[in-house]
Amino acid sequence: MELLLLKVMLLVMVTMVNIRGSNAGAPPPSRTIYHKYRPADLGPSPFVDEVTGQCILSPCDALGRARDELYSILDEKEKVQSQSRTLIGELQQAVGAGKDAQDELKKIIQLMEQRIRSLEQSVWTLDKTTPRWSKCSEGPCTCTAETRTVSCWRLDLTFVPRSQNIPHDTKALDMGANRLGTLNKDAFKGMILLNELDLFDNQIEYLPDTVFDSLENLINLDLSNNELKEVPVGVFRTLRRLTVLHLSSNKLERLDENLMRGLNQLEDVDLSRNELNELPPLLLDGLIKLKSVKISDNKIKFLPPGLFRGLSDVEVLQLQNNEIAELPIKIFHDLTSLNQLVLTGNSIVHISPGIFSSLGQLHELHIGGNLLENLPSGVFTGMERLEKLFILSNNLREIDSEAFIGIPQLLWLALNNNLLTTLPHDVFEPVPKLQRMQLDSNHFMFLPEGTLEPLKNLQYVNLIKNPWHCDCSILYLTRWINEHSDLIWDYQPKCRGPGELGGKSVYTMTFNDVCDGQWASMMSIKNRVRARVR
Repeated sequence: MELLLLKVMLLVMVTMVNIRGSNAGAPPPSRTIYHKYRPADLGPSPFVDEVTGQCILSPCDALGRARDELYSILDEKEKVQSQSRTLIGELQQAVGAGKDAQDELKKIIQLMEQRIRSLEQSVWTLDKTTPRWSKCSEGPCTCTAETRTVSCWRLDLTFVPRSQNIPHDTKALDMGANRLGTLNKDAFKGMILLNELDLFDNQIEYLPDTVFDSLENLINLDLSNNELKEVPVGVFRTLRRLTVLHLSSNKLERLDENLMRGLNQLEDVDLSRNELNELPPLLLDGLIKLKSVKISDNKIKFLPPGLFRGLSDVEVLQLQNNEIAELPIKIFHDLTSLNQLVLTGNSIVHISPGIFSSLGQLHELHIGGNLLENLPSGVFTGMERLEKLFILSNNLREIDSEAFIGIPQLLWLALNNNLLTTLPHDVFEPVPKLQRMQLDSNHFMFLPEGTLEPLKNLQYVNLIKNPWHCDCSILYLTRWINEHSDLIWDYQPKCRGPGELGGKSVYTMTFNDVCDGQWASMMSIKNRVRARVR
């Protein structure tokens, strides 16, 4: 197998040599490895003009053409039989037949192409002379001697400019917002004093595994918003001082559990907006100084037990917009310093009481946009400092009267966009400091007598978009709104019915309007068919 891969590499390398020879005016050789292995029925080489004999492609263009041609050969089964003497036929025999094998071959070809492109990339001219910062300013990048920074930001670069001198004592290098597709393995060789490297918003598909080896003092590395599908497992091995690692907005499909091994100073890691569907259990093992972990907007379905073991300094954990359906009971056990936990936009159906019991420092809990149907007693126990609780846009139908026990400091509660029809009359007694509450867009027809009385510190409440049924049972809410009209946010809630009362403001209802001589309308509401909310 290794011999066959070597043949493929030689195929592309010889093609490039031929191209360079043609550019130098030498006639293209009549037969090369490319010609030997290229099926005759595919026609002449696409790299050389048939009339002039001159190369018509750059080396990088040629690589792309070679890749596309190899792909096309793989895709046309009638041209590549399993017993074929072509290079691709031999490779197929070694790897196997079928679509999976072809996909594997394509990955191999793509990887080799990326590696050769990396070798083609230019490197900086590292300058140790005395006037190095003035020389630096002669290139296309902006150089600032006072802060020892070099900025090549948004110069539309597709490669490192050969004309750019880089002072050896540069501390910050900004290559953001360009069009770099890869980097030479020696791109940063000798830049041992570099603290910050920004490669944000490029088109980087491939990283040589030794590209950062010289950067032993690097503190901040931003590789976000690129095209990376994988990261070599040893690429960060020398970055012992690294504290910030951003890999968000790439195309990462998997991560090796040893990817961040040894990065013991790491405080901020961002893996958001990738294609990850699983996380290795030991991915964050030993990174005890972590303070911020962001893994949002991926395809993660499950959090392996022990994933956050030992991470007692983490303050921010963002897991929103994944596909998590279940939370292991002790998954957050070691996160004793956690301040913000975001689980919004997953598929969580149930939260077990006690799962948040060790999060005594938590201030914000976001669990909106899930599939929760009920909040059991004591589900939030242990979060004595919790101030913001967002449970909007779930399927909540029931809240236990003791669901909010254990969170006495709560200031903001969002229950909007659920399926709630009623609340226990004493459900808010454990949260007397509540200031903001959203109950809009539910299925409430009335609130039980006394429900809002414990909320003496309330500053804002939203009650709209509920099917308020204006009979005798609405009088408690009418009275409360009239006494606290300054707390009603934006619009006054309106009656859904019955009859001609529909569309009128709840706060205008009187006993004569809604009771009309009926005794105990509350007795009949159990048998009333509730209005449908569309």
